[in-house]
Amino acid sequence: MGTAVAAAVEPPFHAKAAKKIPGAKEAVWLLRNADRVASFANDVVGDICGTLSGAIGAGILFRLVGGEAGNALWGTAMTAVIASLTVGGKAVGKRMALSEAEDIVFWAGRFIAALERLAGKPLVKEKFQKDKPK
Repeated sequence: MGTAVAAAVEPPFHAKAAKKIPGAKEAVWLLRNADRVASFANDVVGDICGTLSGAIGAGILFRLVGGEAGNALWGTAMTAVIASLTVGGKAVGKRMALSEAEDIVFWAGRFIAALERLAGKPLVKEKFQKDKPK
């Protein structure tokens, strides 16, 4: 998501917003706030996923070796598997985010619009203007 908002351009979403297509205004807001969206999506969510994958890997390791925590070979192997899946997954995700940036941002905009309909109130401030200090 973070790479997609950094790579996408606004004009296609202005056309969709003019046609009142749900999610287009939210997509414009995402693009106008790309710095914050990218920081949150890449850094915060990335750190959470890294922590969770390590914890899950540790749980799997303890389940496989049955409490033989001293076996460094198993720990090293599990770490290598987790690292390769993480790095490989990020590479595939970035490639997809760059080639399908507008589709990903529009999907996210439609998701936010659906949440707004469910909540009954806007979740993003001023759809077409970047938040300005008051």
